Amino acid sequence: MSGFRNNPTTTGTPANVPVGTVAVPNHSNGDLTALEGGPASTDSNGNETAPVSIYAKDGNDVTQGTQTDPAWSGSGSGSLIAILKKIVAGQTGTATVVQGAGASAGTFWRVGGDFTEQASLSAGSVNADLIPATDVSAYTYIVVQLSGTWTATLQMQVSNDNVNYPDVVAGITPQGIAGISTAPIVSLVSNHLYIFPVVSRYMRLRVTSYTSGTVNGVAEFHTSPSPLIQVGASSAQNGAWTVQPGNTPNTTPWLVSAGPPADLTILASAARTTTQGPLDQTNFSGKGIRVTLDVTTPGTGSITLEIDAKDSVSGKYVALLTGAAVTTTSTNIYVIHPELTAAANSIAKDVLPHTWAVKVTANNANSMTYSVGASYLN
Repeated sequence: MSGFRNNPTTTGTPANVPVGTVAVPNHSNGDLTALEGGPASTDSNGNETAPVSIYAKDGNDVTQGTQTDPAWSGSGSGSLIAILKKIVAGQTGTATVVQGAGASAGTFWRVGGDFTEQASLSAGSVNADLIPATDVSAYTYIVVQLSGTWTATLQMQVSNDNVNYPDVVAGITPQGIAGISTAPIVSLVSNHLYIFPVVSRYMRLRVTSYTSGTVNGVAEFHTSPSPLIQVGASSAQNGAWTVQPGNTPNTTPWLVSAGPPADLTILASAARTTTQGPLDQTNFSGKGIRVTLDVTTPGTGSITLEIDAKDSVSGKYVALLTGAAVTTTSTNIYVIHPELTAAANSIAKDVLPHTWAVKVTANNANSMTYSVGASYLN
């Protein structure tokens, strides 16, 4: 094994000491070469040591280079030293990030949108594309302005493979444009500004029917969300629908109702000889009631009309208003309302309850022809 002389400062006779060796490619006679170390240092006991040198072989990952190599330019090849210099240079100094124009110090950061414009667009025949097939995956909506003198129909067609365009997407016009609806529009037939949401990778605006003229346009592809994009939805009945108030059909009353018709027929005109009722009625929203007793053929009979409130627990009837006996051909009015002044036999100052009833008492067995109608009051 090869040897080097020991440290000359060591006491005693200098002697050769063994060192580590390595094989060097293409070295003459295949001789081994001692490992290089350094830089050397001496510890507190006077022992001198040195680390083994590290070498990056040329042609493998990177050339080691020398300390005089300039910093790497950022492109092409560079030595290990040059790359390290580039890294160190990038870490020095102070990085400064500045808000956009118009933003005051300390205010929130603004995220600005961007757009791409396609100008001087035109189409003048069926299946011509005013907007050619465009990859719109980087955008959120498209604004198209149409102009010119033309008679045709255009549709925004959508695709993910840029081969098949099976569907169209509806657009809208900005709020406030007179003479045109802001509802979603599938077919474009007039000069306006139209806004389309991006729903696929590729989109094109194609002339689907054509009569005359040339359609001109300008299209802008925006990256920021549009506040004008709306979602249209439609529904259609499929099969028989059952609408009921509650889980059990025809047993639970409706919770919200405008009430029964404002005018009621309680007793149609007919000849009667017996007492009628109490005839129950249901009030949903009326404050009061106006009841009309119309006698057309009194004969020798006598009847008395009564309006009752029905107790929901006991089922008993309590008279709210009782009219006078009627024996002649006449039209008699009976009113219940909380805002009126009471009058004997004709007006009761009270509130009409949820369940109420009309009773017509026959004072004798003689026939009388009459009718009873009513109208709810608010």
